[in-house]
Amino acid sequence: MSSVNDAYSQIPWQAGYAYCKKITIQASQIEISGFGPHNNFPVLIDITDNDLRTCSYGGYMENASGYDIRFTTYLGIRLYHDIEGYDPISGRLTAWVRIPSLSKINTDIFLFFGNPSISSNSSSSATWSSNYKAVWHFNNSIANASAFPLVSSDFGSTSTTGKILEGRNFIRTSHQYISVNYNDALDFNDAITVSAWINLVTNDIDQKIFSNQNNISGGYKLGIYTDGKVEFEIRTSDNHPYLNRSAPDGTILSTSTWYYVVGVYSNSEDYIRTYVNGGLDRPMVTDKTAGLTGSGNPAIGRETWNDPSTFDGKFNGIIDELRVQNIARDAGWIKTEFNNQSSPSTFYTVGPTASNPVAVCKPVTLYLDASGNASLTVPMVDNGSSSYCGLVKTLNKYSFSCSNLGENIVTLTVADPFNTVTCNSTVLVRDAIPPVISNCPADISVSADAGSCGARVNWTEPTVSDNCTPTVNIVWIKSKLPGNFFPIGTTQVNYIARDASGNTSTCSFTVTVNDNTMPLINCKVSGQQNVPANTNCKYVHSGTGWDATASDNCTVSSLAYTLTGATSGSGSSLDNVVFNIGLTTVNWEATDAAGNKSQCSFTVNVTDNIIPVVICPPDITHDSDPGMCSYTFTPAQATGTDNCGIDYVTGTRSDGLLLSDPYPVGVTTITWTSTDLNGNTSLPCYQKITVLDKEKPVFAAPPAVTVCRSSDCSFDSNIIPAITGNVFGESDNCTPQALLEIEHSDDLSGITDCNTAGTILRTWKVTDEAGNFTEKVQAIVVEPLPTVTVGNDVSSICTGGNADIVINSSTVNSIPSDFSIDVKVTSTDPGNLSGTAPLADFVLAKSQLPYTINGTLINNSGNPIEVTFRFTPKIAGCNDGSTVSTEVTVHPDPAWGAIVVTPGNICLEGEVTFSAELNGSAGGSVEWIRSETSGGAGIVVHSPDIPLSPGTYYYRPHYTGGYGGCNLSDGTETMVTVHPDPSWGTINTPQPDICVGGSVTFSAVLNDAATGTVEWIRSTSPGGSGTVVTSPNTPDTPGTYYYRPHYAGGYGGCNLSDGTETMVTVHPDPSWGTMDAPEPDICVGGSVTFSVVLNNAATG
Repeated sequence: MSSVNDAYSQIPWQAGYAYCKKITIQASQIEISGFGPHNNFPVLIDITDNDLRTCSYGGYMENASGYDIRFTTYLGIRLYHDIEGYDPISGRLTAWVRIPSLSKINTDIFLFFGNPSISSNSSSSATWSSNYKAVWHFNNSIANASAFPLVSSDFGSTSTTGKILEGRNFIRTSHQYISVNYNDALDFNDAITVSAWINLVTNDIDQKIFSNQNNISGGYKLGIYTDGKVEFEIRTSDNHPYLNRSAPDGTILSTSTWYYVVGVYSNSEDYIRTYVNGGLDRPMVTDKTAGLTGSGNPAIGRETWNDPSTFDGKFNGIIDELRVQNIARDAGWIKTEFNNQSSPSTFYTVGPTASNPVAVCKPVTLYLDASGNASLTVPMVDNGSSSYCGLVKTLNKYSFSCSNLGENIVTLTVADPFNTVTCNSTVLVRDAIPPVISNCPADISVSADAGSCGARVNWTEPTVSDNCTPTVNIVWIKSKLPGNFFPIGTTQVNYIARDASGNTSTCSFTVTVNDNTMPLINCKVSGQQNVPANTNCKYVHSGTGWDATASDNCTVSSLAYTLTGATSGSGSSLDNVVFNIGLTTVNWEATDAAGNKSQCSFTVNVTDNIIPVVICPPDITHDSDPGMCSYTFTPAQATGTDNCGIDYVTGTRSDGLLLSDPYPVGVTTITWTSTDLNGNTSLPCYQKITVLDKEKPVFAAPPAVTVCRSSDCSFDSNIIPAITGNVFGESDNCTPQALLEIEHSDDLSGITDCNTAGTILRTWKVTDEAGNFTEKVQAIVVEPLPTVTVGNDVSSICTGGNADIVINSSTVNSIPSDFSIDVKVTSTDPGNLSGTAPLADFVLAKSQLPYTINGTLINNSGNPIEVTFRFTPKIAGCNDGSTVSTEVTVHPDPAWGAIVVTPGNICLEGEVTFSAELNGSAGGSVEWIRSETSGGAGIVVHSPDIPLSPGTYYYRPHYTGGYGGCNLSDGTETMVTVHPDPSWGTINTPQPDICVGGSVTFSAVLNDAATGTVEWIRSTSPGGSGTVVTSPNTPDTPGTYYYRPHYAGGYGGCNLSDGTETMVTVHPDPSWGTMDAPEPDICVGGSVTFSVVLNNAATG
């Protein structure tokens, strides 16, 4: 069973871990900017607790490096952690835990510890989300804790006491810094956060905390300037710096004081900000985009591009917990980091230690020893209970005796300083020690009592004792008792003692009674018994008249005879026993059960008088030997039979020759007789030997020959025998050569078509006088009419183009190597023809087909050259097939003739006309390309072409199509400028009224004149036709005139309507009409009166 402390009863306990502490992150310490929580926030857990010491120092941690820890949520979800440091003596654990979501509420996490199975580091780089590109704890190491493989090299910096465990000390005057190999994980530019704890030795120098710049392009850095303030800088792709050095306010950092400094850049939100101890320090607005460096090694504690031997940019002080992120952290995040790292003990509370011991029991069977005692131990009962440091296991009973036989309930208690659990085990106590038997009698041996087949035997009985059962309660089981009768032989006596638990012991000994009395035997016959042999050369005795009899005091175990002499054998009765010819001695022997023996004997003589019988082998009919007119063999001997056996068999040939001499073709008789072992001779028998001539004659057929076809596909049908030959070397084992019959027949089914070799199969037959014949086939090959096929996909090419002629043949001749194709190459101008294609005659073998003639053909003249390839198929020894030819015309590369593009300038809707001529088109044509850049890609246009928008265009002729290998670069390019239509600028219109003889002045300005000019039209009606005048203009007669500016000239397509028209009235000169003159004389004070009238006053 198990039991979890009440405070932790609702959380899923982590298997294998003994202890747990609840850590509650305080809501008051969390700062949130905006509405969302802090996702994947790394919380510093820095706890010193006696329970976190290792077991050897009085705590409950199993691993000396602190590896046996695990953090989880209240739901039991495992949290990633990164162990920065652990002291097994003091119990200080410093670790970073990744919290998936941190809001402004109390957050419970749980620290499990004390797992003896953990031996490897449980830290994970996943503690740091993918935004953390670099995390340097500087705890006696310059290794990066994030998931990105950064390689760093130390140049003199040393480990010292930091803000959180150890930090890194940099002495400016000793040129100390850390270099980080370039890694694109640090090369980012959209959002950047760099943070660190620093402790300055001096605050009036320009010193860099972290720099990722190469003074070429892009990058960022965090540092302290000469005014003692934090600054953050980015650089654009053109290496222009933007930093908040000139931003107002800012904290002046003191020396010998720890500060948490942060630099943040956001491209999307257009700012650079620095923070000191969680507070916004100096914000700056910038819309500049940071660039990427693409190269260079970032540095900690120096400016990356300065000479390492100078003091420029070197840091003077301690740096701890340096981090680089590709995200712009907000003020809430940074303030929460500061609260956590500056005072971990107030950032969270730590609950008491809880445990979850488990007690698991198993049933035990305990066996008492010889003294009746047994001991029980914890491991015997424990069935996988918890086992960790601080845990004690006890039993409520350890000793057992005979009084505890049977089932006993034992309690196992599992206890640690924080919890206790128990379980019960059923302990079955058993006595498995058998009783001890003493004074077991030794084996006993006696002779049988007189006249008896056994004896009565006495002995002293054994005694017994037991570890638990009293002697009087032990049960005896006895197979025999003293004074019992024992038969002849050995009898085992068993004494079995059984105690109250059913354990038994056995005492055994033997009693042997011996028999020493000889048995009595009687043979019924004596002397020699004479008998005749039967047809099997044997005598078979019938009945028991020759069997002996016997008796004994106990029993006769066996009565048997043994035969020696002419007959051998043994048994218990002579009835049906077979005796051989000659004298046999019969010896009888009686044996009792004790092995005592008695004997008696007599002899038997068997004689033979029957003559033998001979059986001839069967008649033999056999073919003569190969190449012979006879058959040589040694005939099997005739078989002689006799009741007693054959001594020898004799055979005599009718031709008087030896049996082993050859037997001629025909019939030979052998007479056979046999003689037995006793000299008796049989009657004769006769065997016939018949030898047959079945051997076929031999000969050699004429060799295979080849016949060619004529050009009309026919071949000579009279091919026998002058061309094909005749048989030779004919012979036979019996028939003379002159008497052999020779004939032949032909099979023409193998002849198919003209393109395929065919075969006539001629069968030759030679027959001897016995009718034996031999057939052999002669192959007469009729060769096909050789053919060639030519495929030419390229009949015209330009110089340097590739020929592509495929040669093949459907001809199938009998011997492939006899087929070939003669290739002859000619041209109309061999002196000016070259290239990699074959230009000399050559021969193609069958194995090369299909064959492709390719390679370049180069025309070194200015005129086309025709190259002719002729192909003649051949079969060795036969007529050539039809010659097939094909031609390839090699043209010179085309060249540009006249190229014309007009005009060079037009206005919108103006037309560009163009043309180009080819010298030798080689099958190609001209298309025109219009592009917006010189030599650039463009579109195909046709003359005349009207561009749709103003700008500069480039026209060039392009060669397309043409034969293979034709090369002609684009023709000369012409630039055409398309101008916008001109427009009227300022128009100075003439005055509307003048008198005859007065001058009219006017002017007009063109916007985008497009090389056009202004001329003025004077007409006598609005918009009417008129004459071109220049300013100033003097009309000759009074009247109404209309002046307007007119656009003249300009590039093609330029359109501009006439400008605003002005009406000018030309008045006649005025004249005096009625004039009332004043009085000529008046007095002082008198008035002068006068008046005048103007004709055509003209506003005067």
